Amino acid sequence: MARDLTDLARAHSRQLRDEYPFVWLYDVEVPTTPPTRYRLTNFNTAVEHGVDGNGDALVYTPAAIAQGEMTQSGEGDLPRLQIQVPNESQFLRTVFEDYDGLIGQAVVIRLVHILDIGDPTAETGRFDGQIVSAKVTHERVAWEVSAMSVQQAVFPARRYQRSHCRHRYGGPECGYDLTNASLLAAHPDCTKSLVACEERGATELSVLGAAFVKHPARFGGWPGIPRFSER
Repeated sequence: MARDLTDLARAHSRQLRDEYPFVWLYDVEVPTTPPTRYRLTNFNTAVEHGVDGNGDALVYTPAAIAQGEMTQSGEGDLPRLQIQVPNESQFLRTVFEDYDGLIGQAVVIRLVHILDIGDPTAETGRFDGQIVSAKVTHERVAWEVSAMSVQQAVFPARRYQRSHCRHRYGGPECGYDLTNASLLAAHPDCTKSLVACEERGATELSVLGAAFVKHPARFGGWPGIPRFSER
């Protein structure tokens, strides 16, 4: 029969947990060319865990990450969890806008004891997933991460979304000319909605003339996709 911990034992346990905690490590892939990874930890200082292909240590930068509990509905879907990262420098906001919120990108979450952090094989727990939704504010970036099914050998090359443009703003597929001072001043950034795309078309018409209007024909969403009905 299990016995309750004494107050002294509980205090000792809390002390050990505070001095030698478990550390969360987060790897988030960014689809640059070649792909890069952001490595973050909830520990209060940078930590090294594992090495890259050149044998250099992988460094995880401290961040005030908030991680929600893993959830799963009763309909047999894959487990999901939410992670939130402060956006104080607005750096993540730029990444968010350039790469469609990193939706579809791989995420690896590891739990490692701080005393084992130098051992690249030491993992108390591991969660392999991909970002399925994203939200950004001036204060934080929030991602919902779904577990990767072992049966998902191939992912679709593109996500078909009804109301969100997949193109990088000002990129070749978007076509909005951010090198033009007037166009840039009118719309320095983009919410990637169809309404925003129509507004940029109106600006192109007034600034450049009808022959140079590219929007909303370049909109990278699929408004014709039917909405899912709620049951």
